[in-house]
Amino acid sequence: MLMYPKANIPVVQISIEASLDPERHFQFGIALAGLRKEGILVVGSGMGFHNFNTENPRAACKTFDDQLASLCCYPAQPSERQEKVKGWTQFKCARECHGRE
Repeated sequence: MLMYPKANIPVVQISIEASLDPERHFQFGIALAGLRKEGILVVGSGMGFHNFNTENPRAACKTFDDQLASLCCYPAQPSERQEKVKGWTQFKCARECHGRE
């Protein structure tokens, strides 16, 4: 409401895909990337932590988020980053942050 008080822009909400499949999420990103060229605003939100039953959620979240941020800023081609994120379950604290399989 602060950016567009007249609410005169279309909004579509999407969420994390139930399978947690990294490839599927990359495909979402690829599909959404084209919207930039059309002048469509894409806003992402959320967090890399979804398990509040872990013993030290703040530390686990920081560890996992730092790895995600490093991956997103990794100076490589998108295909190389895509390949690395497929192994997200092996990141330190991954299962503490995402308790379900």
